[in-house]
Amino acid sequence: MKEVAKGFSQTGSHNGIIAGCIGAIDGWLVKIRCPKTSDGFKNITGFYCRKGFYAVNVQAIVNYNKEVLFRSIMCRGSEHDSSAFKRS
Repeated sequence: MKEVAKGFSQTGSHNGIIAGCIGAIDGWLVKIRCPKTSDGFKNITGFYCRKGFYAVNVQAIVNYNKEVLFRSIMCRGSEHDSSAFKRS
């Protein structure tokens, strides 16, 4: 963990402003085709996001080398990042 935190503190022009950081988290919407009720989805409207397309909400944590440490794809596109993070 100390090595990862050291990597973040030496990355970019921040001069240690993110000292102690061991990961960066973000969520983004991945566009998908409209799910079908025939595929077993009961509420397809939950996949329709605020940006106007069907999506899944992906949460990921990366280290200073941009290597994925964790990812979750269990939330529908209409779910807010904070809620998706809590569920992941």
